[in-house]
Amino acid sequence: MSPPPPGKILVLGLPRTGTTSLCWQFLQLGYRVAHTAFTRDACSRAQVLADSPVFADYAELTPLLQPSHWLYLERPLAEWLPSMQTLLDKMRRVPAGRLQPLTERSFTRVFGNWRQGLTEVELAESYRQHRQRVTRLAEQWSLPLVKLTLVTATEAPSSQPADLDLATALSQVNAELRPLRLDCQLNSGRVNAWAELHHRNKVAPHFAGAHGRRYFDYRVEAGSIGATAANMRASAPRLDCAN
Repeated sequence: MSPPPPGKILVLGLPRTGTTSLCWQFLQLGYRVAHTAFTRDACSRAQVLADSPVFADYAELTPLLQPSHWLYLERPLAEWLPSMQTLLDKMRRVPAGRLQPLTERSFTRVFGNWRQGLTEVELAESYRQHRQRVTRLAEQWSLPLVKLTLVTATEAPSSQPADLDLATALSQVNAELRPLRLDCQLNSGRVNAWAELHHRNKVAPHFAGAHGRRYFDYRVEAGSIGATAANMRASAPRLDCAN
């Protein structure tokens, strides 16, 4: 097995692309993993971060956390769209103001007014724009970008063998989309399997350390991390919904 890369890994795939299953694979490799990170101490402690708010705030978090890799998960739209609609239907049943604020803002930032309902055309366009922004920014910042799609062992096409080793897959930076075979598929038909998983390397979303339950203030942090971070932020593509 190849040694894991140094530094953090930000998983930028949208919800319902397989982030839970991928995070479970990282746990098996010994990484500390946060599938959602709502405090700055959770972000600092985790070696792999996924889901909210990373998929929306990667441009702000990258100069703060200095990841070694971005990892982008893709899923065929024919599978992702109905799965995503199921998640949004569940989230809309949570009254405004009751959803975790960073989650609410992350979804609004990427999907716009999702509480009013989105058509499949609108969702598909949000997916394409998000993928385009990630790819373009990785090129501008010269960041290693690994692009993966997850498949089960029975789905892996014989003409294109899937990577069996996640650590090896992480070395395939700035390459074409690669399939990664799953040891197990989680969250299939569900939306919250991560909360039921027990592992010593899981980082709690609200992990509190020296900074308590506080999160980053991007406006303040941008001024405290130097010109490099400021330049990175200045070149980041603007989103339709600002912080």
